[in-house]
Amino acid sequence: MNTNGLRSSFDSLSFTHRKEYCRWITEARKEETRSRRLVKAIEMLRQGIKTPG
Repeated sequence: MNTNGLRSSFDSLSFTHRKEYCRWITEARKEETRSRRLVKAIEMLRQGIKTPG
């Protein structure tokens, strides 16, 4: 998996949007949910979506 594009996409977001992504993933109580959200976040960043959910 090429993470360079993902990193630049994440870094190009505003501080608030980056914080929303991090909070959305880490607030999940179960490990399975965190993993599922991480996969979804990667896809959303590839598509250029600024806010998770």
